[in-house]
Amino acid sequence: MRPLYVRCWTPVLWLCALFVSIPATAQPLDHGAFTHVLNTYVDAEHRVDYAQLRADRATTLDPYLQQLATANLEARSRDERLAFWMNAYNALTIALILEHDTVDTIWSITPGDTPETTTESPFELPVGVVADTMRTLDEIEHGIIRERFDEPRIHFALVCAAASCPPLRREAYTGHALHAQLEDQTQAFLRAPALNQIPATPDTIRVSRLFDWYQSDFGPDAAAVQQYIAPYVDDPEVKAALREGAYTVDFMPYDWALNDQQ
Repeated sequence: MRPLYVRCWTPVLWLCALFVSIPATAQPLDHGAFTHVLNTYVDAEHRVDYAQLRADRATTLDPYLQQLATANLEARSRDERLAFWMNAYNALTIALILEHDTVDTIWSITPGDTPETTTESPFELPVGVVADTMRTLDEIEHGIIRERFDEPRIHFALVCAAASCPPLRREAYTGHALHAQLEDQTQAFLRAPALNQIPATPDTIRVSRLFDWYQSDFGPDAAAVQQYIAPYVDDPEVKAALREGAYTVDFMPYDWALNDQQ
């Protein structure tokens, strides 16, 4: 295809050739509304003020959910799409909790057999429209994010409203900052003693059960998990032992208590 060329005859119009030669690009997806929600209702301990957000949701969270419902991801970069789906997962999880004001764990939301669903898992419930399609949390995490993006660090960013989940970030994920955000999340997650103890004893590490449930995302075996963790550890002796897969790997109990502000 020949390049588009416009000949301009007057000095005033010489810029037109420049304008037509610059391809149009989509504006970045705007997650500012979700950043406002997270910054306002998530505290420094990464816990959520569900009670206040429930009262305010019509003017805070709901407009962002409407943005998710009508979003068009065509022509978006890989990082923009991944950030979008991660935000969608976290926002819809929060919305699911807001709709049930007496739960102390997400697993309390189990409707059982109804005309709409026969699932016993809250993660298989229809939770909201995203990109013009009704979604479940499992679909977003497993059918979209894990299926389409080779990115193990998402396990340190998706938050299922539980105390043993990764810390809920107080800003939305964005395409342009995604790598730095995921690196920061990984550091914060691995260095939280309540979630990971690296090492726990001279010959053992105790890590989140996420590394058990999703081991295949990090590598084929426990040694691969240790090798994945190694770059995020400062102690040179521990780092070297992890690279060699020298530790016995134990898994921490998973606390499903709601990540609510106390």
